[in-house]
Amino acid sequence: MNMAKNRKEKTNKNIFMRKKKEVISLLIYGFLVTALISCAPSYPKGKVLESIIKTCKEKYDLEVEAKIEGETLGVCIVLDNLIGENFLFDKQARGKMDRVFLTVTRVSLSTDAPLRFFRITCKDPVSQMEISFTRYVADIKKYISGYMAQEDYFNRLVLELIPQNFWDKDSFSLSEIDLPSFLAAQIVQRLNNQINQKNISVPGFYIDVVDKEEEDNELITFRCRLEVEENMDSSEYMWDDFLELLMETVDNVCYKYDFSDYEALQLLEADGEEIIIIKKASLENMQKQKKKWVFK
Repeated sequence: MNMAKNRKEKTNKNIFMRKKKEVISLLIYGFLVTALISCAPSYPKGKVLESIIKTCKEKYDLEVEAKIEGETLGVCIVLDNLIGENFLFDKQARGKMDRVFLTVTRVSLSTDAPLRFFRITCKDPVSQMEISFTRYVADIKKYISGYMAQEDYFNRLVLELIPQNFWDKDSFSLSEIDLPSFLAAQIVQRLNNQINQKNISVPGFYIDVVDKEEEDNELITFRCRLEVEENMDSSEYMWDDFLELLMETVDNVCYKYDFSDYEALQLLEADGEEIIIIKKASLENMQKQKKKWVFK
């Protein structure tokens, strides 16, 4: 039963990820640049939350919650019937999300508050699911300035799905997001997209970051832990293909964000036993040798 449930959840997740580009396009394509060019108002850092809540209520008749933790802004909205057939957003719910997304983006770009990230969380009490969108504010500025292609801009929006078994209707929690953690989430998202496109057989996995201190310099290690399904033979998985794709994605994401404060990529078994550790210099050398990795 558990295996069947896990496979069903994995299938649903794969469907959802395949629709990601269409979903993101519907959220921000067409209106973003025009809307942001007109962002003349300034929102003082002491009135950021009030401005978002007031704008959503008075302009769009939407009830939202808003919080700030450090340099991260979080906004939550409850939307009934958020997810429709084929894991696509309901048209009415999508329109409400557009308005919240636009409001948060405007405020983030027109405030003196030191905001680096914002996260918009959408809760659906009907399906008991939760979806969050995380954006790095600097990416918006680059896109508006013409320094980023549209497809790359879409891919940099981190979309996360919280399934029913982790859903909490009363909880709106927010933790400060740092760049390494954001990059780890983006690596996972890009990996899942590539795995689906290439039809590579891999176990479940998650990626986090481990802080380390060396001679007054704080560096991090990207750690990928595998989650092999019970009673599955590990030989069934395409380890070499997955490892190559993992290394490629880590290196490319760090390159795109000019992020060099990491020392290695570590791959672990489900029980925590190390499979391999690859130093940053080795990853960078691989890119020089390969030269043309296709990365979208």
